[in-house]
Amino acid sequence: MTISQAMTDSRASIRAMKQQDIAEVHDIEKLCQTAPWSQSHFENEVNEIGVSEPLVAVIRARVAGFIVVWYVAREIQINNIGVHPKCRRQGIGRILLSEALRFGREKGCDAAHLEVRQSNTSALHLYKAAGFQQVYLREGYYSDNLENAIVMKKPSLAL
Repeated sequence: MTISQAMTDSRASIRAMKQQDIAEVHDIEKLCQTAPWSQSHFENEVNEIGVSEPLVAVIRARVAGFIVVWYVAREIQINNIGVHPKCRRQGIGRILLSEALRFGREKGCDAAHLEVRQSNTSALHLYKAAGFQQVYLREGYYSDNLENAIVMKKPSLAL
């Protein structure tokens, strides 16, 4: 199964992000982030074939969430993830993260990394439940409010 083939879990299907998804993805990004990516940033991710693998979760033909992941040097870097506030607490973030990690295993990746705001307890819970461990703290990492980032690593993608 490739990343572009749909994976279904209850109501959400996961597929590769397409150009026509970007407006909805950007709307979700603005609802989720205090310093949101621009629409052109998402366009660049969709066009960065071979490195970036942006995915969307779709429910009833609407984008409910997204994840942007890079696969570089046998490692996964999770760059961005967001779920529409009306679709939270339904497992969509977990499904997106699981699919990104599954595809990383298929590509031969050994580990995964991410940064998360220290105050984002929901995301921290998601990542810890997926096997990520805190590696260190990046002080003043986020430019909008100088909040610290917790750098996390999932040391093995083995099942």
